[in-house]
Formats: sequence, C-alpha cells, structure tokens
Amino acid sequence: EQFVLHQNYPNPFNPSTTISFSMGSLDFVSIKIYDLKGRIIETLTEQYYQTGNHSVVWDASDFPSGLYAVSMQASSFENAQIITLIK
Repeated sequence: EQFVLHQNYPNPFNPSTTISFSMGSLDFVSIKIYDLKGRIIETLTEQYYQTGNHSVVWDASDFPSGLYAVSMQASSFENAQIITLIK
C-alpha cells in the first residue's frame, strides 16, 4: 500500500492551488490546511477514496498571503508540506 501527498501546483499560488495525492488502496482520507501556529483553518476533504490518483482544490481567496501547511492522513500514513500563498 502506497500513499503519496504530491507537491501542490502551482506553488506559490494565487488564489487557488491543486493538491494531488495517490492511494495504494481504498481508504479514508483527511486533508486539512493549517496556519503556521498549528491551527486548522480549512478541511478540504474527509471521505473514502479508491486506489489511484486524486486531487482537491484549495481556494484561498479569503486568506492572507503567507505560508500554510497542508496535511494528509490516511490509515497509518501522515504527511505534511508547506505551501505559499502570494497575493
């Protein structure tokens, strides 16, 4: 089973970015956006996904420029990366 959180595209972005991920098996996925203080500012998805490649779009129009963390959790997999919003 392989789960991968790919780098968002574009990065830096304004005002939206695509967050892609790959699933090695059917599983429940949670993808959330955090500010750098560790607060959840938006939940992009919390649902089951089939094996394969998937993506979600984050529209950050209502958020200020800066660095954010995107986190993906599925089963025992967890990964996060920093993304950059520039307005």
